[in-house]
Amino acid sequence: MSDNAADAAAPRRPQERYGDRPALPRRAAVLAVGVVAVGFLAWVVWAGLGAASRDVRWQDVGYDVVDATEVEVTFDVIKAPGTSARCTLTALNAGYATVGISSVDVGPADGDVVRTTSTVRTSELAVTGVVDSCEAT
Repeated sequence: MSDNAADAAAPRRPQERYGDRPALPRRAAVLAVGVVAVGFLAWVVWAGLGAASRDVRWQDVGYDVVDATEVEVTFDVIKAPGTSARCTLTALNAGYATVGISSVDVGPADGDVVRTTSTVRTSELAVTGVVDSCEAT
């Protein structure tokens, strides 16, 4: 039996099934990775600039659980002098469920930072109080 006859009789593997297809050229792979990296970098810059240019920012300072019906939340609001903001405060229980919500208006001030303390009424004992959001009004 000749070698040609033996080769013809041998079973052949399907090329697509076992990865016998030609590999993606190295240059195309590098280009694809570069495009993804540039896109990711553009998104990071866009998101960072968006967060930095907010009209109003806030920072939680602390809280005091008064009793089972209220918690006091202290926070700083950072905004342009002379502008007002409305902040939403949330009280949470031990299971991280919301047990109280309050909306607080922070009026104009001479400086950029306004420290505010406000009471949030609760439906049960809260273990923390935080600022959920603030927006310019």
